[in-house]
Amino acid sequence: DQLSITTGVVSRVEIIPYVQSRRRLLGVQIDAAINPGNSGGPVLKGDQIVGVAMQEMPSSQSIGYMIPVPVIAHFLEDVKRGGYVGVPELGIMGHTTENKSMRRYYALAEDVGGVVVTHVVPYTSADGLLQAGDVILELDGTPISSDGTVPFRESERVDLSYVTSAKYVGDALDVTYVRGGKTAEVSLTL
Repeated sequence: DQLSITTGVVSRVEIIPYVQSRRRLLGVQIDAAINPGNSGGPVLKGDQIVGVAMQEMPSSQSIGYMIPVPVIAHFLEDVKRGGYVGVPELGIMGHTTENKSMRRYYALAEDVGGVVVTHVVPYTSADGLLQAGDVILELDGTPISSDGTVPFRESERVDLSYVTSAKYVGDALDVTYVRGGKTAEVSLTL
């Protein structure tokens, strides 16, 4: 018989670390108050649910986050496929290629972006297929810019991990990369 409703504005859509799992997934920053106990509540736009209240940023005022529909839909589809397995990861750590000297060192053309692999995590999808020093140019045909982002919606960009996290465990991912000045492609299983 009691409801607590707050209103707010979407400030940003980005890849964020989820406090509960420490995974980096798509999240929406809102300025509606999210307090302890609000997690799991619906976020509405008009009469439609557009997300789930998730976490607050305790060191700031009125900054909270919600889980957006694509992440919820991924979870529901995973359950429908036979049980929640989780969100796959590529298994690399990388660095942007915005630095001109770095771009020259890796012999990257002016019209391409890319992320330099700095570490391949053992026993992950990339282990044995990619290596430190490779420059990843595309994931499943999606070009990666020099700041490590990929296109999202009409004119927005998000971290390249969005391409991988939109897939399911067991799916294939085509990776186009440069190694030793030569472009190559590998298909790996997430």
